[in-house]
Amino acid sequence: MRAMQIIELGKPLQMNEVEKPTPAAGEVLLRIHTCGLNFGDLLIMKGTYQEKPPLPATIGMELCGTVEALGAGVTHLKVACAMIMCLSTNIPSRKKSRHSSNAKH
Repeated sequence: MRAMQIIELGKPLQMNEVEKPTPAAGEVLLRIHTCGLNFGDLLIMKGTYQEKPPLPATIGMELCGTVEALGAGVTHLKVACAMIMCLSTNIPSRKKSRHSSNAKH
């Protein structure tokens, strides 16, 4: 699959082929249709955000897409469910999502 990634801080994003992840228990794999870059993302790209992700980093805190696969134990969503998400951070060690109650099945 393709991902826009930060390869080096302060440089433009680069489109890369990356391995498609498999969702672990409690996780969901989304096919991203649209991803916005907000002020926090731009700070991460510049290297001035309070935390720095390990590189290469795939960024984007605001996104919409559809559920492509479910990890074990995920019962509140279905494959092909439309999702809109706002992540509180895109630093892997602190990534948390606010799930939408408006998911369309």
